[in-house]
Amino acid sequence: MQPKIYIKLKETIWKVTINGQWLPIDKAEVIDVKVPFIDEYTHFNDIISLHFNESEILTNLG
Repeated sequence: MQPKIYIKLKETIWKVTINGQWLPIDKAEVIDVKVPFIDEYTHFNDIISLHFNESEILTNLG
């Protein structure tokens, strides 16, 4: 399933899917560079400015 975002926690990289599943990626799996990647050093505002349209975030809050 195509991830919406990757999140690295400790030594594990998780792909979070559109339906909310967190799946650990396999070591052989290729990370899609077009999908946002968050690790412990990533600031949330950096993700917004790089990967999303600001008006999209403000209008799709839930």
